[in-house]
Amino acid sequence: VDVAMRILSITNYYPSLIQLFCGSLLERAASSKLPAGPPYSLTTRDVEETFAERDVQTQIRDRVQLTLRLDPRYSLITNIIAHASLEDRTLLTRGFDVRDIRADSLDWWRKGFAKDPGPEAFKALLDEMVGLGLLRHVSPNRLALRSASVLNLLGRRDQIEQELLDLAQTEPPTRYDATVFRRHRESDVLHRSPLTARQE
Repeated sequence: VDVAMRILSITNYYPSLIQLFCGSLLERAASSKLPAGPPYSLTTRDVEETFAERDVQTQIRDRVQLTLRLDPRYSLITNIIAHASLEDRTLLTRGFDVRDIRADSLDWWRKGFAKDPGPEAFKALLDEMVGLGLLRHVSPNRLALRSASVLNLLGRRDQIEQELLDLAQTEPPTRYDATVFRRHRESDVLHRSPLTARQE
């Protein structure tokens, strides 16, 4: 049970991370426990040694970054909370007031929220992040990282700080607008459909 819980803790219960980590764990077991062959008896030491491998940590971090890149605001908010949590670990349990998260986010990257600047739109964004397993509600108006594992998955302090600095200089992505978007032809990506997505 300890082995399973440690794996779930490391991977923050993300199915794709569980699959990735267990694949690496199985490869390690197959190479180090031969000629015993399956079934392998795994210990928490096997789990920790697998997690300590730089390649495994890089793959896990890259997979988490894919989730954060769904919307750069996810990355900004997560890294703001992570950075503050590194300064004060009690924030992992008591969380942040939604107003403070919003104020910090606007301070870092106001133009990233220019199209939806209101508090209700911001709360909806935070709810999306809860659904993605990045954040959790501590109380109705307080949120924290889903677990300390998320903090570990984001990388070192200097990586988190660099991510924030990079995001602050980033231009907001163009939002999808069905009244303007025109798909390209399958045979020629340089030519667009005469109809907008809404017209189609």
